[in-house]
Amino acid sequence: MPLVAEPLPLPAPHATAGLPCWVRLRERRPDGFIEFDLSIGDPLLSVELILPVPAFEQFCRDHAVQRLDDAQGTLLDADQARWRLGAAP
Repeated sequence: MPLVAEPLPLPAPHATAGLPCWVRLRERRPDGFIEFDLSIGDPLLSVELILPVPAFEQFCRDHAVQRLDDAQGTLLDADQARWRLGAAP
C-alpha cells in the first residue's frame, strides 16, 4: 500500500479564472520585446511583464485582454498616487 495518495485528476486552472484582464503597454523595445503591465480583475493591481511580440499578441488573444489607452493609464496613475500619499480617492 503506497503512503502517498494519488493526486486527484483536476483540470488545470485557467490563469485568469474568467476575470477581466487589462494590459497597459509600457514600451515596445527595439530588440523585439514588449514591456507591459497586466491586471486581472482590478486594473489598479498589476504586475510588470515582458514578452517577445508574437508571445504578447498570443497572450492577449488567449486571455481576451482589454488594452488601456494613455488617458486610462493616466487616471490609474493619479489614483495610485493618491493612495500612496494617504488620501482617499
